[in-house]
Amino acid sequence: MTLRGSSRKHAKVGGAASGRPRWYARGVQLSPRATALLGLVVFAVSLGLILLRYLVPVPVGASNQGDGYRATCTLGLIPETHGFPRFYSFLLAELNPDPVQCTNTVEAYWTSQTLLLDLGRPLTHLLGLKGEINLLAVGLICCLIASVAIAAMAMALRVSLAARVAVAALVWLIVADAAYFDYFASPVGEAVGVLGILLICAGIPLLGRGFMAGFPALVMIGGGGMLAVGSKTQLLVLTVPVIAILLFRTVRIGNLRGRVARLLAPRVLGAVAALGVITVGALSYQSQQTHDRYIRMNPVDTIFSGIVDGKHDTAGDLEFLGLPQEWSKYAGYHFWSHRQKISRDPRYQEFQDQLTLGNVAQYWLHHPGRALEVAQLRGQQLLGLRPDYLGSYAPSAHKQPKEQEHRVTFFTTAAQSVKGAGLFLLVPLWAGSTWIGLRALRRGLRRGGTHLDRSLGTMLLFLVTAAVSQYLIAAFAEAIENEKHMVFASFSTLMLLPVLLTVFCAGRIRRQQRALAVPSQTRVLPRPSAASNIPENSWS
Repeated sequence: MTLRGSSRKHAKVGGAASGRPRWYARGVQLSPRATALLGLVVFAVSLGLILLRYLVPVPVGASNQGDGYRATCTLGLIPETHGFPRFYSFLLAELNPDPVQCTNTVEAYWTSQTLLLDLGRPLTHLLGLKGEINLLAVGLICCLIASVAIAAMAMALRVSLAARVAVAALVWLIVADAAYFDYFASPVGEAVGVLGILLICAGIPLLGRGFMAGFPALVMIGGGGMLAVGSKTQLLVLTVPVIAILLFRTVRIGNLRGRVARLLAPRVLGAVAALGVITVGALSYQSQQTHDRYIRMNPVDTIFSGIVDGKHDTAGDLEFLGLPQEWSKYAGYHFWSHRQKISRDPRYQEFQDQLTLGNVAQYWLHHPGRALEVAQLRGQQLLGLRPDYLGSYAPSAHKQPKEQEHRVTFFTTAAQSVKGAGLFLLVPLWAGSTWIGLRALRRGLRRGGTHLDRSLGTMLLFLVTAAVSQYLIAAFAEAIENEKHMVFASFSTLMLLPVLLTVFCAGRIRRQQRALAVPSQTRVLPRPSAASNIPENSWS
């Protein structure tokens, strides 16, 4: 007797008695035309909603707290104040040439933010906006880049149609959250770092396929890597995982003969992209290291705002750090404080060798109690997501100074509601994501493993690496503007959520396929795997 789907057990797992997949398994196999249509729809909807969020009723962004001048002055430009305060209060979007002020007041250095500002120049003139470069035009470019990344992720992840849409919606909510979105129209460098991490994530599931999918992946990962590592010194550590992704997740190039050709040829394009990432990172690092003030700034801030803060053993801490007791008067101040500016102290040059991050690291290692206290505090600040001192509106919006917008704050509200948990929430999330990522990668590397498993494992491990490294740097090597400096750690942490959702949906599909494989004595051929018929060279 031949059984044809009569088992209630298999009908329950597989969906209907006919073997029709449940909702979470439908739409895994999409034709190239359907995949392209999905990407186009996701891109159009994402861009339309994000522009609506950006411009209606008035444009929003983030004011300059001082860092922005370093990027704008690289181009010889200064925000036009029109009599309003230069810092914190308002979004001053109009940038005009002022080489004299740039030379006299700012030590400019090159970052990848400069590239983004340069891209805004032609769009500023095309749209007839005021200024040589208008930050509102730069914000539009950021919206476009983010929408492309969201659409690419929806196209590349081989899960059900419902899961792809859900992942795209979740990523959109993260990107559009005011904690990250407001940096799009801002002179500070957080936007390029956030976009860089997003592009890398979107490109990972496209690598390891044919040239038609792999080349856009290299552009996204290489371009995203350049944006990220060139934006801030703290993101230079991502150079290593980005290069690893580019070299180990290859682009398939036809049918190559010879073992050496098959090993090296697919990695040539990845090596070129990796060289670009290294070059941009080195250029940004060298530019920033030419200014002694920026080299000393973070150690001074960490020592006098994070360690010698006037709330603990000031005398003992100064003694351990090898600093004079008279410097207790600087407790609680930072490098840029005007009232107690340590760089003007007569003995500043004498003790410069103690004002280093190496000395700071020695302190944390010998004071584990203080280190744990700071770690928990910084974890809470990470969950704060958004600094409360950067105004969101231009003066023309007639808002109060430093007033912030709250158009999309789903994740900000959610994170701040559990802010007190700090590391008690973050550590299990990071550890669990690492374990799931390693399992997915191991499953994907086995014989018969899927490209989706390899991609999801790589995405999770990259995001955990980004989150943890940026948390540690901002927690123990900086001590001011902590929510702002934690932006890359918090963004990478939130991006774990859509990837984990994809892992969950892929697992449900895998379990359904195993359930449909009825034992051989029933003489029923197992239902073909939806994912098995998808050519590796396709976008779907």
